[in-house]
Amino acid sequence: MPPQGEMLETITTAIVAFFGAQQMYLDQVPQLGHIPKLFRAMKHRNDAIPATAIQIVHQLSESEVRQDRHHLQDITTCTVNLAVKNTCI
Repeated sequence: MPPQGEMLETITTAIVAFFGAQQMYLDQVPQLGHIPKLFRAMKHRNDAIPATAIQIVHQLSESEVRQDRHHLQDITTCTVNLAVKNTCI
């Protein structure tokens, strides 16, 4: 794994661990506009980047905000679209 890959893995592990330990911050992420960026990253040609985005989105799914059905529906639809059509509308 190249040094950039090791750095990406370290940062991903740190983000997932941070949100696991500080779950109150999970509720802030949607307001900051990072979720669409994570889904766009899932289309990257480097397989490590979509894998990282999936790990972070999985951790974000633990947020209390996820209980908002509309928001959850958008995430589910986007995930399915990425898997099937390679697009997130």
